[in-house]
Amino acid sequence: YPCGPEVTAAAVSRALRVGSVCEMRSLLRRSLREACESEAPHDSLLRRGPRLRYDIDRSKLPPALCSSFCLLSADEATATYISSACSLRSVLADVGSSLVAALLKLCLTHADTMALFHETMFACSAEQARRLLDAAGAASCSGGSMLDVGAADGATTARLAAATGASRVCVTEVSRLSALRLAARGYDCAVEEQPTASARFGLLSCLNVLDRTARPLTLLRRLSDMLAAAPPGGVLLLGVALPFRPAVLAAAGCSVPPTERLPPPLLRERRFEESVALFADLVLSPLGLRVSAWSRLPYLSRQIGGGVAVLDDALFCLAIDGAAGEGGQGAGAAPE
Repeated sequence: YPCGPEVTAAAVSRALRVGSVCEMRSLLRRSLREACESEAPHDSLLRRGPRLRYDIDRSKLPPALCSSFCLLSADEATATYISSACSLRSVLADVGSSLVAALLKLCLTHADTMALFHETMFACSAEQARRLLDAAGAASCSGGSMLDVGAADGATTARLAAATGASRVCVTEVSRLSALRLAARGYDCAVEEQPTASARFGLLSCLNVLDRTARPLTLLRRLSDMLAAAPPGGVLLLGVALPFRPAVLAAAGCSVPPTERLPPPLLRERRFEESVALFADLVLSPLGLRVSAWSRLPYLSRQIGGGVAVLDDALFCLAIDGAAGEGGQGAGAAPE
């Protein structure tokens, strides 16, 4: 805990010099009291936890991406996730789960194995999603229907539904075990890799799926087509970890390369801002997708043995760019 203004180094040194146990206890109590009174409960945890980046270097971005950037920050939901991941109970549960998962991966897919255990990822909170949608002027998508592609355990889906007040929530998943959990949450779930729903959705979301699917460009084209058919004011929330490192997770803990590859410049190690600019220019624009607003968010995952791993996520709020012509005609796939 940080020491308050009255708990100085000189005071601590004096207490140690005179050997006064009572004085040391008094100093510690005062430090704890001042820390608790001077900040929100989650502030100290966030400072002592992993480094979370929300800012950008605007000098590395084109003007359009600078003006559409929405600066977010860590909130209570973020701190709660980190606290839970670092708790002793969570550490012990993760160690036990990892041993069981190592055996199950021999016969199940990675997605089915993860479906048997607790939530492992944190992409964004409801408040962060709400602020980004507000920055994009996407208030018209509130209260309507939403489709979340690759919903996993449904935790992020629930946050997005809370952010928009969605009246109907549909999801897709490749894992049949995850589909059972999603159905238990009351979601209309389709077990499929590429969304085939013919309904019109005011909000489409696809968070951190592109780097784990075999056909990312086919998925993006399908989402672009669905967005073009959406009600007026419809948006697509697209989350992608950058730099882009694709790997399709299979059984036995193995990964295989995707059958479609994004443009080669995106596959090289670059600064976050450079990857964002390339992704917008080489992938989104050719598909007729316009960036209404975007943010940088830490993509958090639990580590076996305790702690949190952090990736840099770009969360885009996208709309159809009428000036770009027909979506789905660009960003050609590069099959392996």
